[in-house]
Amino acid sequence: MTIEDYKGIFYSLYPEFYEDEGKIKTAYLQMLYYLDSLGHCEFDFENRKVFICKPMIVLLPGRGCMRAVLAGGRDKILIDKIQRLKDEFKDELTVSILKQERGEMELPDVIIFETLYGSILNKLADRLAIGMNTETPTAWIIAYESGNMEEFQLKFDYLPSFNVNWPRRTFDPENLFFRKNTNNFEVPYLDEYTNPISHQKKYMLATEDGITQVDRDWGRYYILNRMEKSILLYDEINQILGVPTYISLPKLLARAATLCSGMAPEKIKLNQQIGELPDKLQMDIYIGVDLTIVKIIANKVGQKLIQTRLHCGGKGEMA
Repeated sequence: MTIEDYKGIFYSLYPEFYEDEGKIKTAYLQMLYYLDSLGHCEFDFENRKVFICKPMIVLLPGRGCMRAVLAGGRDKILIDKIQRLKDEFKDELTVSILKQERGEMELPDVIIFETLYGSILNKLADRLAIGMNTETPTAWIIAYESGNMEEFQLKFDYLPSFNVNWPRRTFDPENLFFRKNTNNFEVPYLDEYTNPISHQKKYMLATEDGITQVDRDWGRYYILNRMEKSILLYDEINQILGVPTYISLPKLLARAATLCSGMAPEKIKLNQQIGELPDKLQMDIYIGVDLTIVKIIANKVGQKLIQTRLHCGGKGEMA
């Protein structure tokens, strides 16, 4: 469907966001990022499209019993089938259906399967007529196959010039957001241009060699790395990865982190300064991410991990 069709569906389900001018520009996008990281859909802003992923049983990382989550599009027919098969497989398989809310938004239920045997998951997938991979956790596959900073830089295609009279903001690596009316950044810097008619955005990276169009997420990490600024927090004991909300991971790496647990990242605020990250900074928190996958993610974006102890304080804060 088009992104415009998706927006219409979103606001029919959440009319309160449509009526709130402060949220109308961000609420539908936030839901779209959640759905993408959970493996339910993919979006293409350049072509203004949203694609629904086929339903699939996705193996989660971990030791001991095998755990998997239902990803992709699901309808009432599929959910009813799962409910019926719960009783049939009750001696070999545990099915948990968990409600999931983030802020004021209700996300699709998290459907978790647990068993001692991969053959049971394959049998379940066959009965449901959906895909399944019991060989390797999907988070590992996505993390390994994602691009990296070196590949990002190889795609630089410098333009002879770029002059458009569109509204512009520049990424501020100190405060971690795009700032209006800023002209005092030395190269490298990242500009965001907004088409005043279609509202599509272009991200232009200026380096010592010229100007090139780039992906926003990779562009921000490129700037941060050039400034030697580390922003990824990790608690190895609790297996929690913290990423500043406004410096989101590139899409595939965000999906790899999300599919370590099958749960969408939570949003909480730091209750103290950690490294160069200020107190009260809003973070996306991914749970169940083991050290090996975290190192892959950090290496892909060229970041050094900040090792710390993290836990949710229960009121949207982190200690």
